[in-house]
Amino acid sequence: MKQSYFIHMSLTKELKNPKSPISKWFASKYHKGIANIIYQHNKIMSQASIITPIDGTNFPLVGNAVTYAFRKFIASKQNNQSWLNNTLAGNVLSRTNLTNLSKICYEVSKLPEEEAFKMLLLGAFETYYRNYKTDIIIQPFLNGAGYKLGVSTDYISQWRPSIDDVSNISATLPTIWCAIEHLVSIEKPVISNATFSLSNTLHADCQMIMDSSIVDIRTSAKKQPFTLENFYQQLSYLLFDSNNEYKIEQLIWVYTRQKTTFSYRVEELFKNINATRAEFKEMILQNYHRSRIKKLVSSAKQ
Repeated sequence: MKQSYFIHMSLTKELKNPKSPISKWFASKYHKGIANIIYQHNKIMSQASIITPIDGTNFPLVGNAVTYAFRKFIASKQNNQSWLNNTLAGNVLSRTNLTNLSKICYEVSKLPEEEAFKMLLLGAFETYYRNYKTDIIIQPFLNGAGYKLGVSTDYISQWRPSIDDVSNISATLPTIWCAIEHLVSIEKPVISNATFSLSNTLHADCQMIMDSSIVDIRTSAKKQPFTLENFYQQLSYLLFDSNNEYKIEQLIWVYTRQKTTFSYRVEELFKNINATRAEFKEMILQNYHRSRIKKLVSSAKQ
């Protein structure tokens, strides 16, 4: 039980808990400038047109799938034939001996619906990696029955809303790229599911890093989707890089349904990023090292 608790001490869960040490740390740093960033961000988003979700779509799964579609789109522009190997889904496919399915996912399908279905599979395999919950969409593949995408029509039909949703969003990826190509160089490699020097203390990995930028791909259908939690999560990744390994210069949010992009320069967010990183690191090490977690588990049992 102690080990299980440690494994599930993740950044995402801790930011959702207002009483957690990291949430309290961010709360102590809150000021009007942050409130203005949230307000202006959402003001622009509220005026953006949107790709309306299909009724019955699976929002979390579609979000993961679109992220994989974006990675694949970038890989195609870079002629990167091994992009999937460096993702969490690729890791699962390798561990479960689904190399044939991996090859299929590398290929570009002629039918947009088939391509969307493959991205949904990858999104579900990432979820499986994170929490070992088997989404029913990948069950046939884990059972060895669907390794060639030869699944039944009835099976596909239950995922039709999500397939169509991913397909509609994926069709706009060239337009979305045009909105961010001035921010990042296509010549720079993409680091998927990047981890940081503090990730072993409190687990955290960001979607991708590209050209000294942390990039967050979002598929929210909300008119005002940007929250403090969203903001703090990306700031956390920046601060988790306590040794400045990735030399992050900006944070980028990409809203795929709205085809809208935001970027924030690190130098404009922090007066002294090195000092803030040092303070953040001290807080993380004091509150999330193994002995502290064991103490929390013991207290919870009493």
